[in-house]
Amino acid sequence: MKYLAWCLALCLALANTSASALVFIVDSIEVNPDLNRGDGVCADSNGACTLPAAIEEANAIFGPDEVNFLIPGIGRKTIQLGPAGLPVIFEDVIIDGVTQPGTTLGSPKDNIPHVLNIEIQGGETEQDCVFASADNVVIRGLRVVGCQGFPGYGIAVAGKNALIEDNEVLNSNFGVRVGDDLGVVRGNWIESTIVDGIHAIAATNLEVYENAVIGGDEDGIFIGASYGVAMHDNWIPDNGVQNDRGIWSGISILDGGDYFIERNFLGTDHLGLAALPNHWGIRLEGVIQNAFVQGNLSSGNDYLGLYIGPEVSGARVEGNNFGYASDEAAPLCNNYCQEQIVDEGVETIFINNLIYEEPPAPTPTPQSPAGCCQIEGTEDGSCIDGEITFGSTTSLEACQNLLDEHLPGTGAIATHFSLGLTCEDTGNGAVQGICRKISQCDDTPLQSCGEGERSKLVLKQGAVPRKNRLFAKIAKTSDTSLTDLGDPCNDTAYTVCAYQEDTLVLEAMLSPGGECNEKPCWREVGTGFRFRDQEAISGVKTLVAKSKSNQGKFSLKGKGQALVFSPFFNPEAPTILQIKNDLPGGECWEIRN
Repeated sequence: MKYLAWCLALCLALANTSASALVFIVDSIEVNPDLNRGDGVCADSNGACTLPAAIEEANAIFGPDEVNFLIPGIGRKTIQLGPAGLPVIFEDVIIDGVTQPGTTLGSPKDNIPHVLNIEIQGGETEQDCVFASADNVVIRGLRVVGCQGFPGYGIAVAGKNALIEDNEVLNSNFGVRVGDDLGVVRGNWIESTIVDGIHAIAATNLEVYENAVIGGDEDGIFIGASYGVAMHDNWIPDNGVQNDRGIWSGISILDGGDYFIERNFLGTDHLGLAALPNHWGIRLEGVIQNAFVQGNLSSGNDYLGLYIGPEVSGARVEGNNFGYASDEAAPLCNNYCQEQIVDEGVETIFINNLIYEEPPAPTPTPQSPAGCCQIEGTEDGSCIDGEITFGSTTSLEACQNLLDEHLPGTGAIATHFSLGLTCEDTGNGAVQGICRKISQCDDTPLQSCGEGERSKLVLKQGAVPRKNRLFAKIAKTSDTSLTDLGDPCNDTAYTVCAYQEDTLVLEAMLSPGGECNEKPCWREVGTGFRFRDQEAISGVKTLVAKSKSNQGKFSLKGKGQALVFSPFFNPEAPTILQIKNDLPGGECWEIRN
């Protein structure tokens, strides 16, 4: 509906403009300025029509000009920005990258990326890559990469009647910003932003739909102090994994009113069948009047599927799925299958929502009778570090058979530990087996590991192993280059080691390369690498290692029964966690709590 309103507004604007509107066709990847601004001819000193020159001519001529592309050659054409970036757009214009030959539009919400052949590389730019202050601006079909200046938006339009559609924004500080009245953000693929994927403050009558917002460090979509904003049919997974404050969400709303949040997929793959968690799903906070949360799938997130703060009034939550897969056949829990939603709002209405509830605890299994050989000390019968006592038995042969059955360990535990080969009669009727650790960690912490200026560490041993958790962030480590990170996509292994009082209490090893959930475990992201394994077979779910301006940034999350704590772990004791790789000389970084 708002898209129709935008079209009507633009048609009225077109009807009232001068007939002098022009079409400029960019035919060069250079960034030279226009030679004679305002003469109606897009040409630099070499006679080529560059993108900066086209914008300068459009700025100089009243009317809804168009900038199209016809750069010679096959495949993607990259426009590398210098420190000054592109000129600010202050007249209404349509910039249409779809006009470049070879462009194919996909469907981001269905995990079908666009193939866009006009790429703008932020590189050295000290500002936003594409910024418009004018009304009636259209930005379409651009692939914008690496905008990390200040503030570093890939695409930002501050005027009314903005249309930002069918773009890609990757590895930038922010993805897309839209402000003022009657904006539309549609069909964009936004991935790996350092801050928010889509950001709007003080907007009215804004529509955000059919976008994919993936893998941002903070919020997927953030809307603040706005009114009449509709967010629907978006796919929003894997945001907030590098949070400091622990509140980043797939959709985060702060203040304002009349919000419509409908039919979005948050925290899952595009089919809603596998978890790709955000930290939170949907978060409504601050003074908000009237929010309609309808038909969303918010499952698989690390924390809550929905949070409604105490100053939110009149929210209506209807027909949503919190904690199940889209087929409603299997749990896909938020919050490690604990609380799915928290409602602290005023007069919130809940209607026909599907909300996961943890089943009652099973009846404890009776102890095996005397004479059976079993491993004690763990819930699932797996080995833990140190000496393991077996149940009373009169038969060393029975114990030996048990050891043989478990060698070299079971499941994920096998990557860390191996049972000993012999049973010993302790002389009092009990039999012991020795758990021998297979470790890449040193017995005591390494010295001289890099420490960050801003760090956070959380280690939690759950009441049952599947609720074990690990979160660590190390930011702004000095003397960390991209070379120091190695190449974990191919040949560099990483190890995580935690110590208390010089005793190893937790470890995990991440091998180079490999496949996780039928996708590469490691991949390059911006100026670094990301490991992701939703099943957390090693105990580690995500590890992000980046370097920028010779400073390192690391984020680590682990969970589940494969995250094995030593019997010597003390949740109250000071802990040193070290992340190291196996490059010659052994680079390492650490955090202390």
